[in-house]
Amino acid sequence: MKKRISSLVAFVLVAVGLGLGGLGVNVAPASASGATPLPVHPWSGALSPAAFNPAVGFDQDLRLELFVPDPSGYLVHTWTDTHYNTAGVRDLGFQVKTSPVMATNADGRLEVFVVDLYGGLLHSWQLAPNGAWSPFYWTGQRVKGSPSIAVDLDGRLELFVRGVDDALLQAWQTTPNGDFSQWRWTGVFVSGDPGVGRDVDGRLEVFVADQAGGLIMDFQFAPGSTWAPWRYTGTFIQGQPAVGTDIDGRLEVFASDPHGGLIQQWQLQPGGVWSDWKWMGVFIKSSPRVTTNEDGRLEVMASDVNGGLIHSWQHSAGATWSNWAWMGVFLDYTYYGRQSFTLPVVLNFPGEGSVMVWAGSGGDIIATIQNYANGPYFPFVIWFTFP
Repeated sequence: MKKRISSLVAFVLVAVGLGLGGLGVNVAPASASGATPLPVHPWSGALSPAAFNPAVGFDQDLRLELFVPDPSGYLVHTWTDTHYNTAGVRDLGFQVKTSPVMATNADGRLEVFVVDLYGGLLHSWQLAPNGAWSPFYWTGQRVKGSPSIAVDLDGRLELFVRGVDDALLQAWQTTPNGDFSQWRWTGVFVSGDPGVGRDVDGRLEVFVADQAGGLIMDFQFAPGSTWAPWRYTGTFIQGQPAVGTDIDGRLEVFASDPHGGLIQQWQLQPGGVWSDWKWMGVFIKSSPRVTTNEDGRLEVMASDVNGGLIHSWQHSAGATWSNWAWMGVFLDYTYYGRQSFTLPVVLNFPGEGSVMVWAGSGGDIIATIQNYANGPYFPFVIWFTFP
């Protein structure tokens, strides 16, 4: 494990040292007690339209697999060896409409979901852990946006996605690693992509904006079981909410309000009732992302109104939050005359826990990693440039 981590860190250091894509500064450590506050922008307006983001996953042998649309929308698959050198690139030969999303099956096989130009939700999966991939198959549903994927307590994948008629749809694996069920309408029509979290007892909770922008939520009565009626959470949002889990099992929800303010709500006890909504002191231009540090502290990332990638973190697990700090890069860029941005894709290095961040910038895929678990981030580097 340490050898692989060292290889990845060495890649980052060499890339920066040789000037091969160092794009930022060494940002504040996630464990710091505070950071230089950002100015609060008088922002009021809709979130920017999102550009394509990569889907990133780890094989069981810790090789990286990436699926990402190129600037023309053609889906590309690239993967690394165990030293994180690019081992292969393949053009999959079709254009996509939204960013791909990746999940890990109970047996360790990766599975990727993507929407083609006709709105068809497709998926492909590894035939064995660390192995080759199947062709892409249609899931039988046409959709808007990207699916959200949750993992049930028994390891089954559950999909939630907005249909072409704005109905929120759901499908699930009937057995771990198995086939998916027929699609089910969840009973509501929505205006954005859902966010999904898992309660301390294993029950899933879904959060999504209804057609009026009201943030509504639903939960399972028991893990893998039936669902409660939908209820209004007391606020209006835009974009996709993000759901994180505190170290004691309490869920926290983060979203952009209609004016671009980043707001937050949390369970007062695991699986229990919720707090009032609180503004986190910043305005954003993208839907937020949330991840968990190795020591259990949550960390939130988003694009500010200037397109800068910013983050804030809990001072200790389940506690108060740091000031916002810039991560040294801008995710806004103009490509083919269109102003666009990408959302960060955040995951943890398996076993060791260091947070890794991936995004698109200027037509390239950039990445960074904490230089040790819970620590500061290395500068972003260009990880992949399209041929």
